[in-house]
Amino acid sequence: MWIYEKKDWPNFIWDDKALASLLAEARHRQGRLLGKMEALAR
Repeated sequence: MWIYEKKDWPNFIWDDKALASLLAEARHRQGRLLGKMEALAR
């Protein structure tokens, strides 16, 4: 099933706290990756 086939499309509902922790972890990993890429360029 595609997301646009769902009954409540496009009325999204999410858990702010769960999403915030996942986004924080992704942002942290992104920063570490960018730091490693910068170190390789030197």
